[in-house]
Amino acid sequence: MNFIPTLGVGPFVSYFLAKFFRASGVASVTFNLATGIFIPLYYSLNLITGRFLIGSNITTDEIGSQIGQSIDSSVSNIDSIVEEPLNLLLLDKLQSFTLDFALGAIVNAFVFAVLVYFIFVFLIKSQRKLKAKKKGNISDVNRI
Repeated sequence: MNFIPTLGVGPFVSYFLAKFFRASGVASVTFNLATGIFIPLYYSLNLITGRFLIGSNITTDEIGSQIGQSIDSSVSNIDSIVEEPLNLLLLDKLQSFTLDFALGAIVNAFVFAVLVYFIFVFLIKSQRKLKAKKKGNISDVNRI
């Protein structure tokens, strides 16, 4: 959910999506909050991906300034968000939401969701094989 601008409701959206897909809501929210520190990087990656897919050019100077501005604005706005949390939900925050950014967000969210899914499936299968080998159940190893 951190790839998509959810205006502060990302943890709630990730919880309800996890419940909809019969997954752990707590794990989903935990992962969402733990990866929240990478949001400036995700947003820059969305812009780069979207512009690449559309065919627009992006320079390395623009990438660096975009990441720097995102981090600076995030750090400088922390005090105002703590004092007045509803300011986070204002629609003027969407001023840089463009077609290339939206396309990049959708593509990156899908690609990273699939990637994380297969990594976790691989880890779970590896763990089950290891447990089956420890128990000496050869039939369980072949079944997995």
